[in-house]
Amino acid sequence: MHRTSSLQAPHTVRTITQVLLDWYAHKARQLPWRALPRTLQDPYIVWISESMLQQTTVSKVIPYFTRFFIVFPTLSQLAEASLDEVLTLWQGLGYYARARHLHHTARLIQEEHKGCFPRTAQSLQKLPGIGPYTAAAIASMAFGEPVVALDANVSRVVARLFALSDQAFLLSHAQSLLSIEYPGDFNQALMDIGAQYCQMRQVACVCCPLQAFCQARQSNAPLSYPSHRKGTERRMRYAIFFCILGKDTLLLERRPEKGLLGGLYGLPTTPWTQTPQDSAPTIGPLGITQWQFSHIVTHTFTHFRLQARVLYTYVSEQNPYAGFSWIPHTHLEKYALPTVFKKALRCG
Repeated sequence: MHRTSSLQAPHTVRTITQVLLDWYAHKARQLPWRALPRTLQDPYIVWISESMLQQTTVSKVIPYFTRFFIVFPTLSQLAEASLDEVLTLWQGLGYYARARHLHHTARLIQEEHKGCFPRTAQSLQKLPGIGPYTAAAIASMAFGEPVVALDANVSRVVARLFALSDQAFLLSHAQSLLSIEYPGDFNQALMDIGAQYCQMRQVACVCCPLQAFCQARQSNAPLSYPSHRKGTERRMRYAIFFCILGKDTLLLERRPEKGLLGGLYGLPTTPWTQTPQDSAPTIGPLGITQWQFSHIVTHTFTHFRLQARVLYTYVSEQNPYAGFSWIPHTHLEKYALPTVFKKALRCG
């Protein structure tokens, strides 16, 4: 049974909130998308950075954000760009649906909202690709709405602060601490503490500004919170990639807009199945029957691992085919090729 923590006493809550805000004012991480403490941020910048940071580390995002913002410094410039331009800048970050949503939503805001972001978390969630966390982050950091942005870092810090085993109570406990005056700073302070001192597998309690209040630390078992579900092993899937070479060109296929890696260019491929496939198919793409084996490539996605055999062939005629494009080798860098296909083209 859940019981109310002593940390929820009003004077303790006020103290914790003030400690957080004071710490953030002096120790906030300096990131290219952040405004100074106690100032509101540009909603476009918050949106781009938070979209990039999903399932990705800060260190990896920084160069991507910098390049993206140089090319698309405003919402209108992103809305006017082609999807291929956006996907090309995004390649390597993974989760390409995020890039497609950014492009589509930028046009929607430009056309239906006169270029202005909705100002509340509830209204922001009505936009494609903006979920509860991103909506709360934009609303709190850009518009000062007092809402909690509950990501993995914030959830972990709150769970340990209150020694919560039941994650159903995370949001209510976080809301009890929320700064009404500076909700953006509050959310970012908890994010920074989770990223720097209160990580999933290791803690640096002596450096944490909340150490005096943390019930998990007082229990001498901070890593026990929150309770973790046993991870499941990633399933294996199998495919065959076809590398069709012309004269200084490569045949690429535009993948369907919906689904994994949707809208991106890639090598022609068999369906990705849960059982290994024949090593030498009778007929490959475009009716080609003569193939040579090159190598095997493996790649890890969020929920599965892919093992693909790479076969290649040379053709003398570069006929046009619907859904396919002959790309000169010197122009490949201009196309948004997912990492799995880049691996396949490195020839082992």
